[in-house]
Amino acid sequence: MSAPDLTRKVIGFRSWSPTDADELTALAKGTVWGRGTNTARCVSDATGYFAPPTYPYSPRREPCKHAPSPQCTCGIYAYHAPHLKQTPPPWSQAPLAQVHGAVAAWGRMEVHKNGFRTEHAEIIALGFHPDWPLRATQRLGVIADNYCVPAVALDALAEVAAEVGEAIPESLYPEIPPPPTREEIEAYNEAAKKHMAAYYDSFAPQLPSPKRRWWQRTAL
Repeated sequence: MSAPDLTRKVIGFRSWSPTDADELTALAKGTVWGRGTNTARCVSDATGYFAPPTYPYSPRREPCKHAPSPQCTCGIYAYHAPHLKQTPPPWSQAPLAQVHGAVAAWGRMEVHKNGFRTEHAEIIALGFHPDWPLRATQRLGVIADNYCVPAVALDALAEVAAEVGEAIPESLYPEIPPPPTREEIEAYNEAAKKHMAAYYDSFAPQLPSPKRRWWQRTAL
């Protein structure tokens, strides 16, 4: 579902992986986030293999002209509400495994039940847990300074984010579709087999003959 025009930026919440250079990268793609505006770019030409069967079936399809697209999985992801799953590192010298924070989003947007995909987003705050050891809290402060945003307690992220934008109203959340029927599941599986076969066949000519025969036998 696409979001209608809103008067303020949309607030969301997400996680990143910190780097040794105190930068934040997307958990799935490893894309480095910059200060200020970050803009989505479709890379489905490299990830079409993971697309559901309702999407084009070529393992190498053209990227979407605009991200996010309702026919793709591209875009910058964020949750509607904070997902406070961060726990203290198991020992005092452990680096942060993940960093949670709030973002402000705008531009093209696709709304889902638990979150949304957006065209533009910027980090507006990062969160720390009060039980973290001093070393972890200090490192989060360094990362926050690097992005010119405040470091606040995790349970205060929503309050801080509300000063910058507004959450998408629940009335705009899409309804959860009913579970698939048996016929739909069978059609999905059949389409997935064809998609996987096309994916494997794209590699088969590069393999030695015995390996190629094994690959083709196991593809389906």
